[in-house]
Amino acid sequence: MTLPSSGTITLSQIRAEFNGPTPINLEDYYRGGSYVPNSSYTSNIPTSGAISLESFYGAANIVPGNSGILTTGASYTLPATSGTSIKVLVIGGGGGGGGGSSRDQNWSWGIYGGAGGGAGGNAYNTIGVIPGSTLTFFIGSAGAAGSPRDGPYSGGNSGSSGGTTVLYYSGVAYAQASGGAGGLVSQATAATSPGSALQGSAILTPQYGGGSPGGNTGGVGGNSYTIDTRVGASFSDILIYGNQAAAGQPNSGSTAGNGANLGGGGGGGGNNEANNDAGCIPGNGSAGAVFIWWGY
Repeated sequence: MTLPSSGTITLSQIRAEFNGPTPINLEDYYRGGSYVPNSSYTSNIPTSGAISLESFYGAANIVPGNSGILTTGASYTLPATSGTSIKVLVIGGGGGGGGGSSRDQNWSWGIYGGAGGGAGGNAYNTIGVIPGSTLTFFIGSAGAAGSPRDGPYSGGNSGSSGGTTVLYYSGVAYAQASGGAGGLVSQATAATSPGSALQGSAILTPQYGGGSPGGNTGGVGGNSYTIDTRVGASFSDILIYGNQAAAGQPNSGSTAGNGANLGGGGGGGGNNEANNDAGCIPGNGSAGAVFIWWGY
């Protein structure tokens, strides 16, 4: 915890903050030495020469930093210099796009492209922690793309939902975001629901996957997310919207786009006149992520 910014400050408080030795010698606590890190939280402590109790007003054993973007694994151990308050962000997996059709709407069956998958939710929280302790998490998987239908002759498949991402500290879930829904198979003009914050608060509003705009074009995937990993980045820059997965185009000979970056929905498949042309294949969503930061 941060040392007092005025009034009485003791050698025992300084030793406890910086985990120093006994007996207490103030010269052991120069900034950049064995016990006091060189950071914005210790800038008033000298590196040599005259040192006093007042040099430690407002100081804390904190070096601002972050975990980087975690897309694999199941745990993260904080450094001893994290301080006692950290911030956490989780992103759910994006839903897969719905399949298009190998026979287009001109066959008079009212067959449209598939819908794009919904984006995963996002959830943020602040946690009181013991420096050096471990957090555990589960990262939501990407929703799988559906499969195309053959006009009125076969049903095809909708995309699957993205997985839920959750972060725990001491066995308690502090941040949890559900995955986006999968886009419906061809004939889907309705938008696809995104995930949501189940524990903690959303920073950004998760985006719907697009329904087919009509005709033979699929729907776009719900916007993905981008995380700013710069140490010291402002809170408003930590999480921003990323790209949308491209919708499948009619007779394009190419698949719809996969979910971009983090938690993006996959694009919905378009329609084609020939059976199982590549253009009616939808895109996968993209997996979720965890981000942990402290000191800023």
